[in-house]
Amino acid sequence: MRGYDFGIIISPSPKAEAAYGLVCPTELDLEVLSEGVIAGEGFREGDEIRPWTELLTDERLKKGIELPDELKQLKDFLDTFDSYATSKNSAVLPVKADEALLNAVWKRLAGALRAFTRQDKDEILVEPIFILALKSLIELKTETLN
Repeated sequence: MRGYDFGIIISPSPKAEAAYGLVCPTELDLEVLSEGVIAGEGFREGDEIRPWTELLTDERLKKGIELPDELKQLKDFLDTFDSYATSKNSAVLPVKADEALLNAVWKRLAGALRAFTRQDKDEILVEPIFILALKSLIELKTETLN
C-alpha cells in the first residue's frame, strides 16, 4: 500500500467559518474573513440595517450595533433544524422555539451587544451574532430544564 503525504491545517477563524457554514450555501472566502468575522445575522448600525454577510470587528462592536426586529437567520436555522428533527430518521428532538423563547433570545442578545460598548476594544472577543444568538438560545433552554 502506497502512503500519501497530507497536512492538516487548523483554521485561524473557526468560529467565523462555522457561522458562515451554518447560514451560507456558497464557498468561504478566507481572505475577506481576515478583516473581521461574518455577522451571520442582520444588525442595525446607526439608522441602517446591515445584512448578515457584513463583517464584524471589535471597533464596530465597541461603537455599538443593535439588533433588527427579527433574528431571521436564527429563525431560518431553527425551522430547518426542527424540520429535520421531526423526520422519521432523526435522532434529535426539535427545539420548538416559540415567540416567547425567540423574544427572550433577542433580549439576551441585545444585552450582550450593549455590553461590548462598555468594554475596552482590546478585550472584545469578536464572535458572529448568529453564534451569540445560538449560545443565548442554549442558555435559555438549559435554564428551563433546571
